Amino acid sequence: MKLAEIKLKNFRGYRNETSVTIEDFTVLVGRNDAGKSTLLDALNVFFNDAEIEKPAINSWLIRGAIPKLRTTLGLCWVFGVSLRDFLDRKVPTNHDGKLQEPEDRCVRKISVSCRRAVDKGALENQLLTIIRENKFAMMPFRQICAEKLDRRDIVVRQYFPELSRAISQRYLDNKRLMAESRRAQFCAAIQATARLLHQKGMVPNHKTLRPYLDRAGKLMCDWAIRALREVRIELGYEDQAEQLFLPI
Repeated sequence: MKLAEIKLKNFRGYRNETSVTIEDFTVLVGRNDAGKSTLLDALNVFFNDAEIEKPAINSWLIRGAIPKLRTTLGLCWVFGVSLRDFLDRKVPTNHDGKLQEPEDRCVRKISVSCRRAVDKGALENQLLTIIRENKFAMMPFRQICAEKLDRRDIVVRQYFPELSRAISQRYLDNKRLMAESRRAQFCAAIQATARLLHQKGMVPNHKTLRPYLDRAGKLMCDWAIRALREVRIELGYEDQAEQLFLPI
């Protein structure tokens, strides 16, 4: 006798009638819990009159099913559906919260979309207000979307790319201005401290300035070196024409 086809119906995960053609060489491929072992169990029941095993609580513990059950119950709470509806794949799929019956129960795949509806008008007004009033000027666009708009930045960019780009560019410009302001303050501190050291008879250089400045490591930056050179030229420690250090 040669096995040509297997038909299952109302057996474990196969609710509707499902047929599998058997060839000379047949391979069952699928993800975990797709129903591969169910086909072999069905053959065992048919040919060997084996009893259909009902999983006991001990077998659940051995196979680690209890953590999976907790995860499943957690998903039911997230999607707001009962465990029965979740196992039957009655989950929201059209962004309207309505439950839908799947076409084929034997396809063990849950397609879920919990994305909320987007009020474009209200979201656009929020973005325009942020730009017009210059709100959250030093906050990145992603952080604004997460904390202030309660939306993912990719969703906001999808609906309002120009406004999103304007807010992102505003943050970059403000960040650059802030960095330039701090740089100017540090350069002014370098020159003011150098003049004070000169008045006290000390030669202003990197070593003598370091104990009197916060973030002294910035003294090695190009712009800090230029600021120090300018004040040294002003005080006569360097020759501007030859740009040589006078002996100290």
